[in-house]
Amino acid sequence: MNALATQPKSRAIQYQFYSCRNLAPASVRNYTNAVRGYVRFLEDNRLEMGFESVQRWLGTIENARTHNVNLQGVKAYLLKRFESEPAEKLLELERGFKKIKRKKPKVYVDDSKFITLAEFETLTSVDTLEKLRPYIRKRHELSGYTDVNIMRTVLFIKALFWTGCRISELLDIKVKDCAVLDAVNIRIRNGKGGKERLVFLPRDVFAQVRKVFRGETYLFETRKGTRFDRLNVTKEIHRFAKKIVRRNLSAHSMRHSKAMYLKDVMGLSPDQVAKALGHSSVVTTLAHYYHGTPDARAQGVA
Repeated sequence: MNALATQPKSRAIQYQFYSCRNLAPASVRNYTNAVRGYVRFLEDNRLEMGFESVQRWLGTIENARTHNVNLQGVKAYLLKRFESEPAEKLLELERGFKKIKRKKPKVYVDDSKFITLAEFETLTSVDTLEKLRPYIRKRHELSGYTDVNIMRTVLFIKALFWTGCRISELLDIKVKDCAVLDAVNIRIRNGKGGKERLVFLPRDVFAQVRKVFRGETYLFETRKGTRFDRLNVTKEIHRFAKKIVRRNLSAHSMRHSKAMYLKDVMGLSPDQVAKALGHSSVVTTLAHYYHGTPDARAQGVA
């Protein structure tokens, strides 16, 4: 099955995916973005759907996690799209995807993937246009910035850090899921794997979010009353952080930063960090954040 079909324009499709279980909203969004990326690749290179074009497209993706999510998303889409094909064609499709190997990601989080508490405080202290000016090297870099959108970006960064949420989890939070107590208790209802957990946000940060975003349904809500796009948010965080702390950071960097803060500053155990972040197993936490051999001083020898 070298060429499966001619693909319509990416923006005109309502994507459907084959899965043996109900897909979480975040998975649907990730898969949808994967298929859109693949379709754009086909359009830009005038290619047809098929294993060769899938492999060529995946070959352009260096990040292992992105590669694997995109592979799974395109596979789930094609299996659904061609489910009415004869059995031998579907079998050929399955066999073809088995030939495309998943990449093994680098699991541990190194210094480039998180910021320290001091860097976090520096980053979030720049909350007005006037405070941003000293960090600007060229005048055009101020283009598009206002006090309002700077504050929005800072509040996204604060909320991601203090809750330790994934960006999709944060943007899914509804006002009704927030309870103001000593801290603001927030129920994450659509976590990875469909799991629920409780996260916390300082009351002053919550008050700022409510004042700035004024969400009626979602805690973080656009002026049109809709959910923010996760890619746009993470791009803005990257652009902002590059100016302030001169680092290539993403929305997910704040989650890693919270994990390292809990580990190194607060002294939480791996099990506690795992529960705070919503990891399915403490093994994941250990692999990500507790790598390396303790030196002599850490082992009480020196």
